[in-house]
Amino acid sequence: MEMTRVSILKIFILTLMTFCAAGCSEEKEKNNISPQQALNEFYAHRGAEDQLMDPLIVSGVEVVPLVITEIENPSMVKRRYAIGALGNIGDKTSLPVLEKILGDDAEEDYIRCDALNSISMIDFERGKELSKINKDSYLECLSSLSAEILSSEYSSWLSNNYIRRTLEDARSGKHY
Repeated sequence: MEMTRVSILKIFILTLMTFCAAGCSEEKEKNNISPQQALNEFYAHRGAEDQLMDPLIVSGVEVVPLVITEIENPSMVKRRYAIGALGNIGDKTSLPVLEKILGDDAEEDYIRCDALNSISMIDFERGKELSKINKDSYLECLSSLSAEILSSEYSSWLSNNYIRRTLEDARSGKHY
């Protein structure tokens, strides 16, 4: 009798695992596009401003090296949204280029702010360190964002962050 319960439980667990595995591979197939295809979709994507970075976010870390290369070009189309996508993806390999953009006085002020915002999304402690350096910036955007980051805990700052998009938001095309 006890052996039957164990057998039924094993069958149930195996069945559940099979359904989970099928669902996971099905989800992977939906997003199985190359980084270049994701970048092309990003450039072609037309939607609300908060949705422009979605093709990159959905593509995930695989697209990060390509986006890093692209954002080094100051005349990149939709550059600020690519910078925002890096923050939302959260891959630390993008930190050096984001810090370079932040520290470059030749960059537009909003691009530098976007870089600090993304840095803080990826590594909040590093964002705080850089905010200490930039809190007295002559750029209003940079000084106010730095003050906001310095006065916040990560969870409260992130929940108020105007550029935050979750993977679920990006996949569903949620518009705020």
